[in-house]
Amino acid sequence: THPPPPSGSAACNWSFLPLTTTSADLLKPLATLGSFVTPEEAAMHKDDEVVPYTCGLRKQDFAGQERAFLLFPQGQEAKASEVLRSESLPSPLALIQTKRMQINAAKAKQLLKHCAESAVLAAAGKGFCVGAEVAGPDALAKCKAALQAAGAGNAAYCSGTADAAAYEVNVYFEQWRDFAGAAVTK
Repeated sequence: THPPPPSGSAACNWSFLPLTTTSADLLKPLATLGSFVTPEEAAMHKDDEVVPYTCGLRKQDFAGQERAFLLFPQGQEAKASEVLRSESLPSPLALIQTKRMQINAAKAKQLLKHCAESAVLAAAGKGFCVGAEVAGPDALAKCKAALQAAGAGNAAYCSGTADAAAYEVNVYFEQWRDFAGAAVTK
């Protein structure tokens, strides 16, 4: 994050890290933590991507609130940054979690089975995507409006229904995760 914006300003105080940023650029190597870390454990933690922290560990605070799943295909990182800013997703909406990962065409079809936009589906299967979960009252409509306002309406995806969002969040964030931090699909 950056220093806080001036008082009364709607300016954003965070941004996505460059795609070339690795965890090693930000964190000490695992082996420097102590002799209890085996070489095998250190090797498993050579992740190549970094995702900003969000409300993810406090999900219970948002239980029962409407969820939206957003997916930004490769090349739409600037739109993702614009849409996920606090002024684009006003309070009481909360950014629960984000993840950047590479998915292929088969995974895109599995994830976006509720997507009617063939261009978004095709783009999602061609490289790294940024996925985000947003929670709050009327999250679906507000996220769709934020996509339209940022000019990303046809270039990014937002869940159409609460059921679709629940499915997509489960697949993207729960089923497709690993514990080494590399966000590789199974």
